Amino acid sequence: MTSEEVGRMLNRSQLSDLSIFLLIVQHRSFRKAADHLDVTVSALSHRMKSLEERLGVRLLNRTSRSVAPPRVLTSSIQAWNSCRRNPRE
Repeated sequence: MTSEEVGRMLNRSQLSDLSIFLLIVQHRSFRKAADHLDVTVSALSHRMKSLEERLGVRLLNRTSRSVAPPRVLTSSIQAWNSCRRNPRE
């Protein structure tokens, strides 16, 4: 699937979910991301599970101590973060 195809599939709510996903990745923790957003860990967990189900891919590898994206997503996450910081580039 190309990035254009993914873009067409996403609505504003899904873009919000992607932003939440990136925050979880940045903090490498549901707890820290939840604290940052002032929401519950459960709320973030449900949003991520829903996003993974909609996209049909596992976005996060979860352990009892940490959370991280699969290696295959690392370059995509870096590109997305770059676009968020510099949207006109």
